[in-house]
Amino acid sequence: MADDVEAGGWQARMERIPYDRRPALQAYTESGMLDMGGIITRLFYWEVVTAEPEIVFFYRWAWANGHDADCAPQMAFDAYVAATGRDQYVRRRDPVYQPRRIE
Repeated sequence: MADDVEAGGWQARMERIPYDRRPALQAYTESGMLDMGGIITRLFYWEVVTAEPEIVFFYRWAWANGHDADCAPQMAFDAYVAATGRDQYVRRRDPVYQPRRIE
């Protein structure tokens, strides 16, 4: 592999670095941004939770399923969630999600 490197060139190496996402995720909810920011804000929150390209997933799904995510984003998002269950996938991985207790 070292033979594939040009002199003076560079190499990239992927590393997994653990970090605590909770402060950023809590700031989203405590500031009200998550509720008021719209669909892209929610999808970005999901990206922080999952470390996956949630916005790309949404737009690709919408396009492939005949939804206009730019002109009717809420309708496209509702259909995406209903069809994929992505919200439940994210919720199971969300370190700050607290299920509401019914007393």
